[in-house]
Amino acid sequence: MLCIFTPTYNRKELLGELFQSLLSQTKYDFSWLIVDDGSTDGTGIIVEGWKKESPFEIEYIYKENGGKHTAVNVALDKVEKYLNVCIDSDDQVVSEFVDKILSNHEKYSKRYSDTISYVYPWSDGSPKYEIDVEKEPQIVNSWRVARDIHKVTEVIRVFKPKVLNNIRFSEFPDEIFQPETVIFSQAALKGDSLYFFYPLVMGKYQQGGLTDQRSKNILLSPRGYTLGLMLQYHYLTHANHRKKTINQIKIIAELIAINHALKKGLSNVVSANLFLYMIALPIGVLYSMKKYRSEQR
Repeated sequence: MLCIFTPTYNRKELLGELFQSLLSQTKYDFSWLIVDDGSTDGTGIIVEGWKKESPFEIEYIYKENGGKHTAVNVALDKVEKYLNVCIDSDDQVVSEFVDKILSNHEKYSKRYSDTISYVYPWSDGSPKYEIDVEKEPQIVNSWRVARDIHKVTEVIRVFKPKVLNNIRFSEFPDEIFQPETVIFSQAALKGDSLYFFYPLVMGKYQQGGLTDQRSKNILLSPRGYTLGLMLQYHYLTHANHRKKTINQIKIIAELIAINHALKKGLSNVVSANLFLYMIALPIGVLYSMKKYRSEQR
């Protein structure tokens, strides 16, 4: 069975659109876990009504507001032993979403038993994907797979059972944001993934959402974001990645940019690699001035 989980916060209308897309599935062999991160818009009342009419199991968990990453932690405690996928509350899935995931898992899980997940592109409606349902999936590294293959920034990852055991977001007091790379970089150390050449999820970035407010959230949650970058760097030191050095320089430059914007020391950056640090230093300072200056005003 597939476990779909959705962290949400004050998005009952958008969550309703996701629910409608789940109702349109050609196969109902799945459950839906909703983790409500402290909504005040009556999300819980709406969900209770859905439970009565839904042909699939819905579980609803309410928690105090702590940020999306804390809601995901709650969900992972519930779903890690199953085939699982996170679908955001502002996304919608195609009608064959569940059927494709389950049939692909049955078809490829034994052939590629050492892979950790299945990866599908996330579509915003633009025609930039190689769509080929019949094409054999490609073995890829699960880190930055979207950028490496299609130069896009979003994918969905369907993790095999138990892959995410003991992998969680860290939770820092007074920080409400943490990048998904905290999870994905740790998972990538366990193995590669299979990339399929067609999107199963459609979505649009929401004004005021985490992506829209990314620069602001980074400065408000520097420890969480720095952790994500350091885990990416740690992964690259153990990986045979075709753009390893370039990506390491990019990561160090981003760390420099954050530290420069916050006027903090760079000891954690320097300790990574002095040579790469010297290359990344001017890039990071310029990047900080361009990306974070408006957020500091």
